[in-house]
Amino acid sequence: MDTVVEADRPIVPIVTSGRGADGVAGPPARMSFDLPHGYFLGDMPPLAPLGVTWQEEAGRTVRLETGDLQRTATALLSWAREEGVELRALEARSVTPEEAFSRIAQGREGWGRG
Repeated sequence: MDTVVEADRPIVPIVTSGRGADGVAGPPARMSFDLPHGYFLGDMPPLAPLGVTWQEEAGRTVRLETGDLQRTATALLSWAREEGVELRALEARSVTPEEAFSRIAQGREGWGRG
């Protein structure tokens, strides 16, 4: 397994289970958006099969963390297109290596919980 070097600091892959490439996962990514008017979180496709590991609904805003940003974003945007709605205030980004290692150092398991 190769180590990626960025800004003279190694970024070590996080092995969650298994061996080799099957057990390597990057740090989670975050997505957030406002639910379309008249829709609820339960109206969306099931999130766990899309790679979502944590979710929170605050008013109309949905916040997610996923281990597979591309799969999650593609599925949610496809759902919105099929429904003919817009996911307003849509944001999607990878967690930075600094955020990942900070959480690991602090012993946090739940990424979205603070």
